[in-house]
Amino acid sequence: MFIKIERQLRTIHLKLKLKKDQIFVPLVNILPSKITPSQVTFLRFIFILLWLPLILFQPAIWQIAIFIVNSFLDLLDGALARLKDKITYFGEKFDPFVDRLNQILLYLLISKLINYQLKTLILLIIAESVFALLIAIEYFFKQRKMPHWRKTFQFCVRIVLWIVLAGEVGYKFI
Repeated sequence: MFIKIERQLRTIHLKLKLKKDQIFVPLVNILPSKITPSQVTFLRFIFILLWLPLILFQPAIWQIAIFIVNSFLDLLDGALARLKDKITYFGEKFDPFVDRLNQILLYLLISKLINYQLKTLILLIIAESVFALLIAIEYFFKQRKMPHWRKTFQFCVRIVLWIVLAGEVGYKFI
């Protein structure tokens, strides 16, 4: 039963990716052919490296815009990879690794902005760090396909932590 649910979720996810990619067709078509998805992901990585000191020393609500720009570039690099058939092993691992870093910094920013009042955000930071580590291990051990157990594990952990976070928000702020 669990495998059937996982397959259905994967099918839905693929359909959503394809629909999302169609929105990016005009932008992908105007990009120079020299630009690769990994270069866009690397740009995201540079933004993250520049964003980290801002979060650590001067956290501000406007910095959520950096997360949004990074998320937009994430959508673009995925669409570029699929639409231009530029999917690489490196990109398959580097993109989700940078996604995890982007999430970690968002949670860190929110934690700092609310003076660490929500302890579940720290658990989300730890979970995303573990997920990033697992992706790095997959890369270095040359696993082409993402193990289904990792994606399922990530999904379950996130659901549990988001439920706990919702309860914590309700408890602290209501």
